[in-house]
Parts: sequence; structure tokens; C-alpha cells
Amino acid sequence: MSAAAGAPRGAAPMIGTAPGSLIRGRQQQEAVGTAIESPMQKAFRSYRENTVAMVALVGLVGIFLLAACAPIVATHWAHRGATQQNLAGYVDIKGKKTEVVDLQGMPNVGPGLRRSYTFGADALGRDVFVRALVGASVSLRVGVGATMICIVFGTFLGLVQGFYGGRVDKVLSYIVDVMIAFPFMLFAIAFSAAIAATGKIGPLNATSIMVPLLMLGFLSAFGFSRLMRSNTLELAEKEYVEAARALGGDDKRIMFVHVLPHLVPTIITYSGILLAGMILGEAGLSFLGVGVAPPTPSWGNLISDGRAYYSTAWWIAGAGGIMVMATVLCANLVGEGLEEALDPKGNR
Repeated sequence: MSAAAGAPRGAAPMIGTAPGSLIRGRQQQEAVGTAIESPMQKAFRSYRENTVAMVALVGLVGIFLLAACAPIVATHWAHRGATQQNLAGYVDIKGKKTEVVDLQGMPNVGPGLRRSYTFGADALGRDVFVRALVGASVSLRVGVGATMICIVFGTFLGLVQGFYGGRVDKVLSYIVDVMIAFPFMLFAIAFSAAIAATGKIGPLNATSIMVPLLMLGFLSAFGFSRLMRSNTLELAEKEYVEAARALGGDDKRIMFVHVLPHLVPTIITYSGILLAGMILGEAGLSFLGVGVAPPTPSWGNLISDGRAYYSTAWWIAGAGGIMVMATVLCANLVGEGLEEALDPKGNR
């Protein structure tokens, strides 16, 4: 028997050991380490290795941090609020006093590296940079809130449809089909007009950001429920669900303990894409005048404010448009990265 064979297990390799065996040993150790990773650890490692998705995540977090710091920027950097007008003021640009708004009522100060009016001024002399950051806070609150409502309501609806099936599924499917077929913008305009005519509907005021938040969240949930229904139909036939039924588990426990956790990866996967859609939806509603009501700034009404000045003061609409584009792009890339990490084989 050779000396290498007689060496105790776990001992260091002897000097005469071949390099090839050392490499194979390291490869086996790495394979064992990878094999004992949990699915979430594998997903996290896969996402971390996706450079594009990581850059998009950093960008999205940065946009959220800018939105959170909007009051600090307005108070300590620009020294001007988002709704503060300055029709007769001046700005020092390269040693020359320049009117913020000229005598014809046109914005006269464009973007520049200065503390006030970094992104220029609008037709009322308001700081576009401050309005873009405060608008980010408003638009992201609407987007995140609507995404959460969509996920919660859509998941519950799809879970009930897919789990019970039969008549329950058929009735709810008819309702979902009708709501998906109904023109979203027509409903939004009619709902906003009803609130504007009465001033409020229940606890909702016409100027509250809850109006677009609830409209986007609940109306988008019907489309998301279809995805949850199809996944629940598949999960309801699994062996562990049948075993839970055989052991006397009630429907509520089976749905929320045995089925719902398996829907979480799909929910996480689509959360970024849903967020992007909600931000675009809020921008569209505010652009049409049925979303966040002025003077509260949002990216949508920033673009709307700049329509009349796109050829002479492009920065008004450009600030809102660039912020929407950057946020939606980052959210979509984060969503795609999550999809690749949680479902690398494309089974969803």
C-alpha cells in the first residue's frame, strides 16, 4: 500500500501528490459547496453576477434616495420650494443678471451648474430641479403603492380562482375579462371627473395622490391575477397539496401555507416590471390632467407643463421625461435580472 493511500483522511497532501489531483479536489469541493446552496442563495449569487442588473439596481436605489432627499435639497441647496414662484426675479449667470421669466412670460433660465435653477426655470419661475425631485417622491409613492395593491389584490384573486376552480373560477374569470376589456383611460377620466365635480368621493379628495394610486393598483390587478391563476392551477395539483388535504388541512391553510409561498418567486420576478408600468401609468394620467393634481408636482404634469415650451424651454418637459425614462429603464432591467436569477431555465 502506497504512502498516499495510507495517509489519514483529511491530512494535507504529500509533496509527491500530482497537481492534477489537487485541481480535481478543489473542483469537487467547489461543486459540493454549490450543491448545498439554497435556491434563494443561488438566485442571489446569479443576480449579483449580472452586471447590468446590478447597475440598474444601484440606479434605482439612487433615484429613490434622491426622492427621499428632495426636502433637504429644496431647503439647503436650491433654497426654493417646489411651488414657489419667481416671476420678477433675477439669476446671476456668468456675472450677468438674467431674468428668470422674460417680459413675454417665457422661461429665460436654462440648465446650468449652479445651486438655484440647476435644471432651469419654468414659465412661473419655479425651480425645475426641485420640482423634478419632489415629483420623484410623488411619482414613486404612487408607483410603489399601486404596485403593492396590484400584487396583493391580484394574488388573492388569482389564488382563489386557481385553487377552487369550477364555478368560482368561471364567475371570477368573467369579471376579470370584463375589467381587462374596459378602457383604462376612459375609466380614469370618468372617475377623476366625478371626483372633480363633487370635490371628493368618500374619504378621497380630488387633489389626493390616493386617486391615481388606487385606480392604477386595482385596475392593474385584474391582469396580474391571470398570471397568479395559471400558477395556482399548476400548484394545486402538486403532491404536497394532496397530502395536506389528506391530512385534514382546511382550504385556507392549504392556500396560504402550502400554495402561496410557492408564488413568491413569481411575484418578486414581476415586481420590477409592475413598478415600471405603474410609473408610466401615473405619468400618463398626470399628463392628461387626471392624475396628481397641480400644483403638486409629478413627472407627468412636469411633461404636461412643458408642452407649450418644448421648442424654447425643452428642459421643463425634459426633466420629467428623463426621470421617467431612467426609472422605468432601471425597474425593467431589475425585473429582468430577477427573472433570470429566480428562473434561469425560463420555466415561467
